[in-house]
Amino acid sequence: MAICTETLTFYTPYSDLNKMIGALKKVFHLEIKNLFHKNNELEIYLMNNDRIMVTYSTTDMQDLLNSQLEELYQAVVVRDAVPIALQVKENLLIQIELVHGIYKVEFEYDEESRNERIVSLMEVADNLTALILWETGDISNSYGDIILSSQGESEVAIFNPIDEASLMIDRYHIDDKQRTRLQRSTQILRYKGIFAPSDLEIPDEVRYYTCLDKTDIAKRAVACMILAIYAGLIQDMEWSSDQAFSYVEQMIDMYSATGYFTMDEIDFLNEAQPSKELCDRYQMYYEYSNVLLWSLGYFKELSFPDAACNSSLIVQTIFNYSTVDEIAKHGRLQEASDMLDALDLIQRYEWACHHAIRKQFSMPAHLDPTITVYRHHALKWLISDSEEIWNKVDMKIKVMNRT
Repeated sequence: MAICTETLTFYTPYSDLNKMIGALKKVFHLEIKNLFHKNNELEIYLMNNDRIMVTYSTTDMQDLLNSQLEELYQAVVVRDAVPIALQVKENLLIQIELVHGIYKVEFEYDEESRNERIVSLMEVADNLTALILWETGDISNSYGDIILSSQGESEVAIFNPIDEASLMIDRYHIDDKQRTRLQRSTQILRYKGIFAPSDLEIPDEVRYYTCLDKTDIAKRAVACMILAIYAGLIQDMEWSSDQAFSYVEQMIDMYSATGYFTMDEIDFLNEAQPSKELCDRYQMYYEYSNVLLWSLGYFKELSFPDAACNSSLIVQTIFNYSTVDEIAKHGRLQEASDMLDALDLIQRYEWACHHAIRKQFSMPAHLDPTITVYRHHALKWLISDSEEIWNKVDMKIKVMNRT
């Protein structure tokens, strides 16, 4: 019976050799006869005399690690992925940045038992959350699905990088509610095929201030809607600023909204010939009204930020009431936990947009970076660790402190 050898390379965020030893013992616990550890090598003999050799490089051997990572990076870059696999390829490049350990696994097998041995090694890879590079040049996940073949094709529709912080979350001071919040956001991100690091600060019920004044929220929603309508009349209908203001002035009077605007917004309304840039900016204020009406319970959920909100629905919802007091009275403020969930998720979406722009990647899951910024701004005004002034909202995305 012919004895064959084959080599797989595991790329993993784990840099601890004990993690590999633990995975091997867990999967082969009934088959291991001897396990030898010398320098940067493991040699395992199984009961049937098959042999598995593991050579590893970790952050302790940075030069070797970097050279092998560069080889994988170049192997990915030079492949002309078909359009459907483009995002998978970009996510794979992100994954490479997160690798801290590389294990070359050479194993012996007889021709009849190859599949059985491969299945066992897939289990080892799964315990290490590893990417697998085959001798053929194909790259797969730990289940054996091809992420990116040597021809630039993929068997998976969504591939999500694994962030080491999510694997080592105990390094951070987070309570059970924050852990649940992070898990919720991570599940959504993975489903959408979006990467964002797990160590972004998680908003919590203790430190974060939640705006509970429904009237203030309603005033801001009305003001943002009026500004968006005004900008649209000038931009889309090609009205003069005087014509547009005469139209929205009726709304300002109806809702007694004169005092609802910031100084910058008043300057815009008084501008004789507002620029296209300004009109574009204020037409996006529908996105603010959308978030604020959601916070008041008028909309069941915030849709995925890949397309503009329904401006007609926003206008119709507000115009159902003739005063701000009525809007506030009939609104039912979202639960604090739901608002904190929304803030946690949107800041991860925004991080992903910024990262894609820096890397010149396509926008993950067709996220709209402008919409994510407006939504983040509105949520941060509603929820923060201190009361926020609308035009001075702190938009910085912070990271958690390690223990």
